[in-house]
Order: sequence, then structure tokens, then C-alpha cells
Amino acid sequence: MDGREGGAAAPVRLVTARLVLEPVGEADVEPLLALWNDPVVRRMHGLGMEPLPAAAVLRWLRAPDRALCWLARAGGEDAAAGVVELSARERPPGVREIGVAVAGPARGRGLGREMVEAVCRWAFARLGAAAVRAEVRVDNAAALRLFERAGFSPIGRAAGGPSLWLERRAAAGGAGGDGDGRGS
Repeated sequence: MDGREGGAAAPVRLVTARLVLEPVGEADVEPLLALWNDPVVRRMHGLGMEPLPAAAVLRWLRAPDRALCWLARAGGEDAAAGVVELSARERPPGVREIGVAVAGPARGRGLGREMVEAVCRWAFARLGAAAVRAEVRVDNAAALRLFERAGFSPIGRAAGGPSLWLERRAAAGGAGGDGDGRGS
């Protein structure tokens, strides 16, 4: 436990072959707005088409029970490649929920999969998660491919909407894949 409300672990800097994922903070309002206000992201995440105001992002960043969140940048690039969120609470016990939004210029390069894999490894190694789940709209073919390539399998339909639940289980030994999830 590290002092976050409710004892949830704080995210740490994660490094992959092509990305650096940094825990988000108040200085990240602009890149988060750019990602979350992207029309493709809004449509695929069911966020409606009204732009999200900066004040809403700040309220979310300051909420004590918000999701663990990383902003990813590709090596040598200033613009954010995407954002990954992991539920701060287990739902159900041993299971965390993950979400990802990939910036337009980063789409189709495998960076979303790399973000998801890094956060899954961290969740398995540092949080002791038994599984990580994602709710993905059935009409979001890119996200379905991303999660499939990241080792997720369908486990059922989500209640109340046109979505599927996908799940990746921790590998025996807890790391859930290559690497130990430590970050840097």
C-alpha cells in the first residue's frame, strides 16, 4: 500500500520497447483532453459527442477513488500516444478492469497493445491480480483485435449494452507474460 485512498497501489513509470507510460497528474489535462475529445475515442467509448471540459478532467484527476492511469508517449515523440486506465478496486475480487484510448497518429502501429500488455504485467506482478478484464463494444473491431493480440479472450456479453467482456488471466507464477511488471 502506498498512501492512495483505500490502499490502492499508485501507478509507477512503465517502460516498453517503444513507449514510456507515466502516471497521470494535473499537468496532463491538455493531453488527456485531446485524447478523450477525439471523435473516434468518444464514439467507441460511448462518451457522446459533447466535448469534455478541462474542469471535468481536473475533477476526475483529483477524485480519491479514480482509476489508476498512465499517459503513454512513443520514444522521441512529444504527443501522447494514448492513455490506459486500470480500475483502482477489484471487480470482482482478484479482477481489475482496463481501458485504453489510442491517439489518432498512434493507431495501427501496435502501440495500444503494448500499452495494455505493460499495464497487465504490472497489475499481475504488483497488485497480484488474477485477471484483467476489458469491456469492448462489438462494433469496435480495432479494440477487439488489440485486446485479442494482447492475450485477452471473450468471456461473455456485458449487461445492458452492445459490448463483450474480454479477459486475460495471470500466468502461473503471477507475471502474466514476459517481464516482471516493475516499471522503472
